[in-house]
Amino acid sequence: MKEKLPLIKAYGTVLKLTVTELYQSMGYMFLVSLIWFIATLPMTSFIAAICVFIAENIFKPDGAKAILPLFNTTMLIIAGWNTLVAGPVTVALYGMHQVRKENYLEKKTFFEQFKKSYWSSFKVFGAFSFGIVLLIINFIITLIETSFFMKVIGLVTFYIIALLFLMSFYLIPLIYYKHKFADVFRKAFLVMMDNFGLTLVVNLTMALIYVLSAPSVILMIFLYGAFYLSAPSVILMIFLYGAFYIWMTDNTFELISERYETAEDGEEIEIQDSID
Repeated sequence: MKEKLPLIKAYGTVLKLTVTELYQSMGYMFLVSLIWFIATLPMTSFIAAICVFIAENIFKPDGAKAILPLFNTTMLIIAGWNTLVAGPVTVALYGMHQVRKENYLEKKTFFEQFKKSYWSSFKVFGAFSFGIVLLIINFIITLIETSFFMKVIGLVTFYIIALLFLMSFYLIPLIYYKHKFADVFRKAFLVMMDNFGLTLVVNLTMALIYVLSAPSVILMIFLYGAFYLSAPSVILMIFLYGAFYIWMTDNTFELISERYETAEDGEEIEIQDSID
């Protein structure tokens, strides 16, 4: 195995490649981002709605009891949508980007990639999404409880959730390269742990841009006239973020994959090997 990637240099390389590719392919960037925005908009809307409901009720008497059932239902809806639509669409967009590196895109390319990877995406994102939801619900319950033991359980659960979110960054390329169900999670976890610094910084970058832009989209949808106050962020979310996410994922994965030749025990761990 090669030496670890220097964090600052690797992050700079990924960011530079991503920005350069976005600038050189603006029309394609708009298309990818628009498709991703449409596929994920219901999730963003539900997240915004539950956040508003929590903010309005959290300090009321018995507010937690009123919030928890609706929160649980909302999280399950989000998990279902991510499993059925958002996850598979993102994998298809990633696949379309890989095709574009080698050939000209056709009108049917996205639909071919969507059909090709849907079942694998459905299984992986279903397991991940509903697993995360159960952990989040468990964490919320530990916040309500007052016993020391439950607080410890809550802390452990929080760290597990954080690691799983970081690990999920590698699910998309591993699904695209047709790894088996268990191998997707195993390799995603190993790659994340072996490249923890770069994974963390890249995810924080994407999360920051999402957090800055997503609320403005919700304002535009729910509050009449808010468009003029939030237009730059709305444009960022609709026409840039989806492509930025795909490009960052691809460039990070490609940079990391160059490190992996053979494991120390002789087992081949080439990230892009195909399914048996």
